[in-house]
This record gives sequence, structure tokens and C-alpha cells, in this order.
Amino acid sequence: MFGNIVVLVIALIILAKAADQLVLGAARLALRLRISAVVVGAVVIGFGTSLPEMLVSGLAAAGGQGGIAIGNIIGSNVANMTLVLGAAAVVTPLAIASTTLRREAPISVAAVIGLALLMQGDFTRLEGVVLMVALVPALGWVIVAGRDDTALGDEVDGVVGDETIMVLDERFASFQPYA
Repeated sequence: MFGNIVVLVIALIILAKAADQLVLGAARLALRLRISAVVVGAVVIGFGTSLPEMLVSGLAAAGGQGGIAIGNIIGSNVANMTLVLGAAAVVTPLAIASTTLRREAPISVAAVIGLALLMQGDFTRLEGVVLMVALVPALGWVIVAGRDDTALGDEVDGVVGDETIMVLDERFASFQPYA
């Protein structure tokens, strides 16, 4: 029992450090590619954090447990939009640019409507392909529209600048989550 608790604490420390490095890496990527931090968050961090759900859903579907696969994805999205976003807003107010809302909200709404329409009855391979194909123009739109938002500076409309990277480097270098 005590060994399990120790392993859990060590895993949480590693997870916290890895999450910090992911955020720092994403900020650097946004700067180097001269794209909005929102775009990097949506694409790089979004895909990276969705890989566990994709693995679980794929294994569940392969094992004939389609309900688990669908429930996993829906549950993950509900938790991300309510629990994670809500907790972040409790910690600090989240300033969201109106351009970001105009760009991202329609894609999110269209994805939910598309999934709801495709889930009438069985969810077939063809419907899975339709969703995967729809991902391409959605990502393209986010990336192209995010590039249009870019401007050099410390942080203009979500774009991360050189000074922001230096501040992040200093904060993360001294950050001790459980010290």
C-alpha cells in the first residue's frame, strides 16, 4: 500500500514536470513558427493530450466495446470543456480574444453537430473516415487563420514573443511543484 502511494507521488511529480516542459516547448514552437499560441495549443497540445483517449478508444473498439470508445471521447471532451477549463478560470481569469472565439467556436460547434448526426444508429467505418477527412480542413482553417493573427511582440493576441520565452524559461527553471 505504502509503495503504491510512493509510486503515485513520483508519477505526479514527473507528470507536473513533463506538463511544464510541454507548455514551454509549445510556447517556443509558436515563436519559431510565428503562429498564434492558440494554434499551437489546439494542434500540438491538443493532439498530444488526445493520444491516450485515441489509444483507449481504439483498443475498446478493437475489443468490440464501441460504447466504451464513444463514452471515452464524449466524457473526455465534456471534462476538458467544463472541469479543466473551469479549474483554470478559477485559478486565474482567462482572457480570450474575440478573433479566437470567432475562429474556434464554429469549428467546435460543427464538430459536435457532425458527431451527433453521424452517431444515429451504428457508428461505421465510413462515418469514422468522414470525421477524419473533416479534420483536415478544420486544422487547415485553424492554422491559416492563426497565422493571420500573428504579430511580433511580447504577447499580442496570443502570440508568444522573445521576452515571454525568457520569462517562461526563468519560471520553469525554478519551478518546484511539490518542494
